[in-house]
Amino acid sequence: MWHLISVTTSKESSGASIGATANTHPPPNRYPSLQFWTWSETMNNNTLVLTYICDPFGIRTPIFCLNDGSEAGEVDFNTLIDTTGNILTFELGILIDGLRRLNASELPSLLDLSDALRMRCGRPKDEVGEKPWNVWRQVARTSSTDRVNSIESIFHSRTAWPDRPIILQELRWLSFQIYKLWETVQQDLDNQDEIERFFQIEAPVRRILNGRQLAGIKIDQERLLGFIKKVEAEKYQAFLQIAPKIGRSPQSINYWNLGTCLENTELEHLSDIDDAGSMRDALKLSSNHSEFARSLVSYVDAVRDEATLKRCAGSMGTVHPFFHAHGTVTGRILVSEPSLQQLRSKYRAIFAPNPGCSLAYLDYAQFEPGVVAQLSGDPSIIDAYNKGDLYTALSTRLYGDQGHRKQCKQIFLAYCYGMQRETIVRLMLPASATPQDIEKLSSGIEGFFSEFPGLEHLRRASEDLLRHQGWISSAMGNRRYRGGSGVLSHKERRWALNQRIQATASLIFKEAVTKLTDAFGWHAFLLPMHDAALLEVPATARRDEFVATATGIMENALARRLPDIKPKVVCGDFSGEA
Repeated sequence: MWHLISVTTSKESSGASIGATANTHPPPNRYPSLQFWTWSETMNNNTLVLTYICDPFGIRTPIFCLNDGSEAGEVDFNTLIDTTGNILTFELGILIDGLRRLNASELPSLLDLSDALRMRCGRPKDEVGEKPWNVWRQVARTSSTDRVNSIESIFHSRTAWPDRPIILQELRWLSFQIYKLWETVQQDLDNQDEIERFFQIEAPVRRILNGRQLAGIKIDQERLLGFIKKVEAEKYQAFLQIAPKIGRSPQSINYWNLGTCLENTELEHLSDIDDAGSMRDALKLSSNHSEFARSLVSYVDAVRDEATLKRCAGSMGTVHPFFHAHGTVTGRILVSEPSLQQLRSKYRAIFAPNPGCSLAYLDYAQFEPGVVAQLSGDPSIIDAYNKGDLYTALSTRLYGDQGHRKQCKQIFLAYCYGMQRETIVRLMLPASATPQDIEKLSSGIEGFFSEFPGLEHLRRASEDLLRHQGWISSAMGNRRYRGGSGVLSHKERRWALNQRIQATASLIFKEAVTKLTDAFGWHAFLLPMHDAALLEVPATARRDEFVATATGIMENALARRLPDIKPKVVCGDFSGEA
């Protein structure tokens, strides 16, 4: 419990300060209206709530307030760092940046409430209005909206900091509101069978990612400057190809609003796509025959990569990105500020190891087909997966050689995720394609997938499950919910199987990351790259032994969830593709 040292005001109106640890002295009582408390190790059995405020300019001293559910008080930096047990907070990336500016070399066990809120919501951002995982908005729903907005404005430095006693009072009040919200969220997660997932999977991964943000990722500045020039040239060339066809400057286009630019172009049939992921997939398929589609993909991707590279240029040799442990509805880890994950392979060589160390890029090759094979239970696709490469097998079927593996990977995944055969054919072939060309590709796709009847059964079973119970999940939580009931929409039919596959892949990857850091320490894990992990091989380790051990760990993580599948983990070129 909190141990009271001196009390001068009531609990409801006071701020509090916990000053003493084994190595520090209590702060002077400069504010007679405040309570001062000390910390007891017996408090570590339950999750604590932390509210805080950090000056982004590094001028004012950060203020930290811990709450155990019954009492709340200020803690100093050393006490916060030394606290054991889980500490739940919000806007965790900002907090870690603040602690880094205080020269923290380690972190307590910090969890982000927004991760739990995302799991509770179980829907993507394009299906909900005001983000249900925004902690400020969720607190405001059950308390004083004006008061929450005022605190948020101070937190984000949109309003000048008031006097310290007022800040402490507001942080203390906020900590009680967040604690009440956390109790509700915990109960909801328990009712949704998600609480085990949160503490056993998400929490350990969150701690690993926290450490990586604090330590940062080294950047090769010389290569970075060269890549910035290269991506600027790529963007300009794509700009010259696009602008005349869409009749305006493409500067503000992205995959979300691209449909409005496609009217009266050769890609007009894609103009009604309103989902960014679907638009990019459609354009990539169309890129096999359309220079315009290739230019659009090149331009949008170059704009994104340019922003990421230029953000790294101001990092002084080390970038400290924000990590979102439950970044998508499928449970994938996302990296932002900057979006390092999204860098295309030709620009990834900016990452550098520490002196004497080296990088190892371990990739789950054909990850999604492996998940599909296991979930389907179809012996034919399981056997085909275990004995060879499904993408090259499809390439041989459709084109008579293995040289079209990249295109066939697109076809395979598009088919698995619900795209109709006719749509795939229409996107893969130009408008000038002959009826014979169309029939050849269509019959080839139909013939290939007809050999795996379990795949179609899995897709229909996933749709039936979604329709009857209203949600789809992995083997361990991570549900995605429908927004309505009755007959599934076309979009719901597409994501019914997608959620099962991606959520399962996310679960396996996170379990692998946890096991990797158990073996090598969190310092070895640099970056999640979709289905791959970028690792740093310590200078003291033999690279071949490190890679072999890491490969075995990742294979075992996959085998645990997909027992019929032969794991395919490759240590490849970080700027290549497995």
